[in-house]
Amino acid sequence: MTDIEETKNDEQIFWNNFFDIIKSIKHIPYEYLTQEMCNEHFKQYKKIKGIPQKYLTQEMCNEYFNFKKDIHDIPEEFKTQEMWNFCFEECKDILSVPTKFRTHLMYIKHFYEKKNISCIPQKYLTQEMCDEYFKETNYICLIPPYFITQKMCNEYFEIHKNIMFIPSYYLTQEMCDEYVKRYKKIEGIPEKFLTQEMVNDYFDFSNYIYDIPKKFRTQKIYNKHFKLTNSINCIPYKSITTEMIDQLFNYDDSITVKMINQIKTKLKK
Repeated sequence: MTDIEETKNDEQIFWNNFFDIIKSIKHIPYEYLTQEMCNEHFKQYKKIKGIPQKYLTQEMCNEYFNFKKDIHDIPEEFKTQEMWNFCFEECKDILSVPTKFRTHLMYIKHFYEKKNISCIPQKYLTQEMCDEYFKETNYICLIPPYFITQKMCNEYFEIHKNIMFIPSYYLTQEMCDEYVKRYKKIEGIPEKFLTQEMVNDYFDFSNYIYDIPKKFRTQKIYNKHFKLTNSINCIPYKSITTEMIDQLFNYDDSITVKMINQIKTKLKK
């Protein structure tokens, strides 16, 4: 045995004797702790704090939890389904339980306690839950489309005056009319519910042509668009007028009179 090994052995003997006297690992350096010390310390004090993880056992952690009903000091690898079941029953908050330990029953209890579906996987949701959630919140944004009903959408629109989150197959002409009238927006409205009057009101308010389906773009809209932008790049050639071409000449120095005349000739054809 080398001098270093002998010294180490003497140190271990000292700390073994020290533990035999005080029956606690509190003052013993980490490198001189043993499994036997940690077992005896736990048996004496029913505490796992301070015991190196390599000396902890599942049996210790189970006994500690049964005694303390506290999961916080237990390393993750020793936390069991039974422990998490107990913790959940205490708080009914599924967000405190790691995902892999969440059960179907937990999700159900969480819902009826919190009336919230935001953290519940769709496979555990039911029509009854979604109906109750909507009744509680008047929101449909978290409800899967296949649980949304026409009745929900009607009530949602009546309250919020908004078509956002309403599936297109539950939209009505009345909803779309009121939405455009109120917000001067056509984005999200199915084309079958658009009218020329809606589009005209929208364009008069927004001066934005690109959201307008082509079949609703009138000559009046093209004329105003050009007047605002001096651009013909989104105007069909049949809707380009000689007045627009003349204006281009005034606006763009690179376009010559000769070019203008050639373009007008093409338009006449």
